[in-house]
Amino acid sequence: MGKYDDDDGYDNGDKLPVPKAKPQLPALLESLGFGKVTTKDEIKISYRDGVLKASVKQPNGVTQTANRSVGSGFSSGTEFNPAEMKSKDDRNNEIRRRYRAGATQDDLAQQFGLSQAMINRIVNDV
Repeated sequence: MGKYDDDDGYDNGDKLPVPKAKPQLPALLESLGFGKVTTKDEIKISYRDGVLKASVKQPNGVTQTANRSVGSGFSSGTEFNPAEMKSKDDRNNEIRRRYRAGATQDDLAQQFGLSQAMINRIVNDV
């Protein structure tokens, strides 16, 4: 194997190229207010109509969400910790309350670390 040029974005050496820069995903998540993420976390990121949405669900069920409106300066974040809820009934009642207040099923799914189908079952199981 040959050497790599200095201006190619990689360290020189006779091994596989290694990027010089830090990975950008952890830096993006940190800029949104998330702490350190691990390879075991479930990460979802979407961008639509000028709004960046991100969520990180840890293996213990703790789910953090962040929304940032590009160009307007608006950002918001939530954290759901299932260990702080007394029961699933409490969680489901909170989901129903937020849904009645106008939250979408997709937003609730992101905030609570559940699927949209599960949110649908919860809000329609009265």
